[in-house]
Amino acid sequence: LIRLLMDRSFRNEQLARLERANRRTARFMVHDFKTHLGCILGFTDLLLARADRGDAAPATAHDRIRRQAHRMLAAVRDLLAFAALQETGALRRETISVAYLLHEVAAELSLPAHVGGVLVGESHRACPSLRADRRLLARVLANLVSNAIRHNGPATEVFIDAEPAAGGSAIRFLCEDDGHGIAPDALPTLFDEFAAPDDASRPGDSTGLGLAFARAAVEAHGGRIGCESAPGEGARFCFTVPVDGT
Repeated sequence: LIRLLMDRSFRNEQLARLERANRRTARFMVHDFKTHLGCILGFTDLLLARADRGDAAPATAHDRIRRQAHRMLAAVRDLLAFAALQETGALRRETISVAYLLHEVAAELSLPAHVGGVLVGESHRACPSLRADRRLLARVLANLVSNAIRHNGPATEVFIDAEPAAGGSAIRFLCEDDGHGIAPDALPTLFDEFAAPDDASRPGDSTGLGLAFARAAVEAHGGRIGCESAPGEGARFCFTVPVDGT
């Protein structure tokens, strides 16, 4: 009877935590979407007003509308990916090439605005293949690179690489930028839900879920993720994933 009561109490506590998380998620998304939509609508009104006067539409307004739309899309993707991983924790493991993974992410994120800004190192050539969920690890790397570019601007240089770790039983991935850096007081909670840095050292918008998703995905693989940074010295994110998927 005591064990039954303890199990029931544990389940109730889990449900309560899930309920609180759902409420936080809803509040965050409403606030985030309100901000992005307000920006989009504001610049749309500006373009329509200028069009009525026969003025040429400014390229700046178009660019800001496009950026806000992309940020809304990123918020939706982060929310869906994070929710799916929390709900099931299921991994679709396959044998993947570290080199292919890194170059795939670099190619995907080398858009015209920052072409050549995502560099791939050479240390990954010593890495063996690993058993992992390629889709999730690619998203972790993409989130780290996107964060660096978003918070520091398109001129930021981002370096990604990987190397054998733990005597060859794991792979350590690296994402490093030469941007503004992160304030020391933001580092302890950097990977918490909705803990996006909100200070002058990292300007820009963030969904607040990208890094939380990265930690959840890495830990689902049995690995760990961390960050080293200081204002004015860029940021260095590292995460380690076991080679054999255990």
